[in-house]
Amino acid sequence: MKVLKSGIPEFEAKMYQEILLKEGIFSELVDSHFAYTDSVYFGSGSLVDILIPDDDFEEAVQIFEDLQQRGREKRMSDLKRTPLYSEHVRLKGKLVDFAGWEMPLQYDSIINEHNLVRKEAGLFDVSHMGEIEIVGPDAIQFSDYLITNSVSSLKNGAIV
Repeated sequence: MKVLKSGIPEFEAKMYQEILLKEGIFSELVDSHFAYTDSVYFGSGSLVDILIPDDDFEEAVQIFEDLQQRGREKRMSDLKRTPLYSEHVRLKGKLVDFAGWEMPLQYDSIINEHNLVRKEAGLFDVSHMGEIEIVGPDAIQFSDYLITNSVSSLKNGAIV
């Protein structure tokens, strides 16, 4: 037997066990001997390990990797995109979930980006931030009062 997951809450382990059983893989839950050295577990139930027969272990690992990949793809397909999204893709940015928006984490190595910003300049796409909606008969006048830019001079579809 090999350990597929170690030191997880019993309710989570039972969920994994059901997924494996649907695929014809039998697993065994045992009390975990996983030692927390610098943390305390406050969940309900006990911590357990999931044991898988050696012959089924690789298949079980693949099942969970596939589930995780489908979950990532689903989450990424639900993300919002800024007007600069296509430019981030064109520049080969590594896109990640950033508070519900598909945003670039980096384009090159962190060190190269740091040095470029120190020597040249850096930009950050903030078009996903600070989104507010002001409605009502005096919305434009209130917006001109609220912010330093002139909202009344904007054309439809423009932003400040």
